[in-house]
Amino acid sequence: MGGAQLSISQMYTYAKSQDDSGDPMDLNATRLLQHPSLGSTVDEAVTIQGHQIRFMTVDFALSASLIRNQLLKIVE
Repeated sequence: MGGAQLSISQMYTYAKSQDDSGDPMDLNATRLLQHPSLGSTVDEAVTIQGHQIRFMTVDFALSASLIRNQLLKIVE
């Protein structure tokens, strides 16, 4: 999980760098780390100092239609 921790740290650093961008959407945006998986699903989120960071997998062992459904759930 060390690589995921590094990615979360990088995502948080990016989110904080957007605090003064002048775009109010940057303050409420959810940052997403998405990775492929085989046979398992992870969908976790954490809020750090007001910035939501979400980590999820897409299970490539599923049928194409189920993968599509997983991807569509991201934008709900």
